[in-house]
Amino acid sequence: MNKAGLNGAVVEAVARGEKPYGIIIEYMALNAKAAGSPVDFVFPEEGVSSITQPVAILAGSDNIEAAKVFVDWQLSQAAQEQSVTQGYFPIFAGVQPPAGYPAVADLNILEADPVVMLAEDEANKLAFADLFGG
Repeated sequence: MNKAGLNGAVVEAVARGEKPYGIIIEYMALNAKAAGSPVDFVFPEEGVSSITQPVAILAGSDNIEAAKVFVDWQLSQAAQEQSVTQGYFPIFAGVQPPAGYPAVADLNILEADPVVMLAEDEANKLAFADLFGG
């Protein structure tokens, strides 16, 4: 199987029946499904990775105070509720995931060490390409 390129192309190729499956982040497939696309997403029983949406303030920022306000908002209840409407899992307990998503407690979230992941990044990419093409 060759990689389809952008994530949207993966969902489209599966929806059109050109590919029997795609490897993609859950929210893209589940948002497409909610919009009527004939796709679904399977959360592997073996475990799932946790992919964060990082936010940071750069040391050379022109407006540190505005950046702090933005980061505070990103970590607020309102932002978490908005993220759910976009198809993301929330980070706050008590904020329900999007409709059709499993409860976070029901997922086997794999442990990850970012230092090891970075050190093994190229080898993992090559192994992935060997398995799935690309």
